[in-house]
Amino acid sequence: MNPYVLFLIALGVAYLLIKFTKGLLFKILGVGIMAIAVILLAYLLGLGPFKKNVLSRSHIDDTFCTSEQPEDKAVCECIVQPYRLLLNRHFSEDELDEMERSHYECTYVFVKLYDQIITDAQQCTGQQDSAQILMQRFVTTLVPLLSTVEGWEKTKNNLKDSGNRMKKWKEKLEQKEEN
Repeated sequence: MNPYVLFLIALGVAYLLIKFTKGLLFKILGVGIMAIAVILLAYLLGLGPFKKNVLSRSHIDDTFCTSEQPEDKAVCECIVQPYRLLLNRHFSEDELDEMERSHYECTYVFVKLYDQIITDAQQCTGQQDSAQILMQRFVTTLVPLLSTVEGWEKTKNNLKDSGNRMKKWKEKLEQKEEN
């Protein structure tokens, strides 16, 4: 069932409970129970602040490197493994663990390594078009809303813009720490 439908049903039940409850104590208790239920539902479905980090190493490995589909094996071999090698080359294991807690940092690093990942994928496949197709499969599998080429290009540009904003934000933080 669609998680948004479940969320709307939970809100409807909460409304009905509050409407038909007479005592103030029961209304407060009902609101508290419904708030806990909504937060638990969001956690179980991975919505909002509980959303999975789709660029985490474990999620990427589970998605592509454990699959039996030939396309996923190609993505694992030509995109995921070079990506992991680049991450290991640039960051320590502790830094990677810390980075995976932040969607922004993972996105920033992915955007910064994108050109190198494509270059490695081209060497792996031997063709530029094949590397682009694998990268598009990689991204659209992780983020299904990007299933069109236009969506991918738009998102790639947005990710680069986000990466630049993240870099400026990080520089401001470093300046504040120095002061």
